Amino acid sequence: MKKRYAYFLSSAIIITALFSFAAPWASFADEKVGEVTSAVPKSWAMRGGKQTPLQSKSEVQLKDSLATDAKGKLEVKLLDGTVIALGVSSEANVFEFIMTDTKNSFKANIAKGVARVVTGDLVKRNPNGFKITTPRSTVGIRGTEVVIMIQGEDEILSVRQIGPGSHVSIVDRLNGNRMRIERPGQSVVSPKNAPARVVTNDQKMQQLIDDVATDTSAAAPPKVPIPVKEVIKAADKVDSGKQSTPDAKQGDSGNAPTVQQQKKNPLGKENSTPSSKNDNRSDPGKTQKSTSPKPQERCN
Repeated sequence: MKKRYAYFLSSAIIITALFSFAAPWASFADEKVGEVTSAVPKSWAMRGGKQTPLQSKSEVQLKDSLATDAKGKLEVKLLDGTVIALGVSSEANVFEFIMTDTKNSFKANIAKGVARVVTGDLVKRNPNGFKITTPRSTVGIRGTEVVIMIQGEDEILSVRQIGPGSHVSIVDRLNGNRMRIERPGQSVVSPKNAPARVVTNDQKMQQLIDDVATDTSAAAPPKVPIPVKEVIKAADKVDSGKQSTPDAKQGDSGNAPTVQQQKKNPLGKENSTPSSKNDNRSDPGKTQKSTSPKPQERCN
């Protein structure tokens, strides 16, 4: 009987030891989820109601509210390799980070300012497990780099890089519309009190977005204010004279059209006969973008 009791006791000790090693991956509450790779004063974390200054190699904990002032910058790297970089006058919060054999989930909120997000290994484990919210949108990211700009009630989300078979899905909480981006060089523009829309960046838009992405680096001098209004103006010029952006994708449901697609054909008439006046094939002076979308491009 004593031998059996000793056997069960030793087994319990082994199991307890195994769980003690697995626990940090199962639940990161009040635990380290990453560390600061670069910081420019003034950058800090609100933790337990106290402001904790951050510098290189500072610990980042779950539910830290990360923030910068008008001159501060911050870059953190999470345990799975995910990178979150904040520009000036920005705020972000990581409120869920789970990596286990059965569950892999990441949730963060970008409250204001500028954020550059590059996904890590967690997305590879669970492509649907990476979510970011902003004041305006809910964003699902699969293997990519995005830049988010928030100024007042205007928002821009731009995709700079994207992996093969990956995409970014966006839900506009203003009206529930769903959008999807599967190629770099496109942005979702969300002006105040107006529907969000997908835009293919022109040269000026792309330059502004690249400048903002570079500005999150500690080596670059800060630029104030964040050029959200300028990006929206550039997007308006891209849309000027166009009914739709041909590269806009369908929503995650596979049926929900993007805002651009709704504008394209409000009556729901998708096709026309060759003799129709609206058929671009009958007018050599018009492009065929609105009726003959290009095949989808994918990064290899």
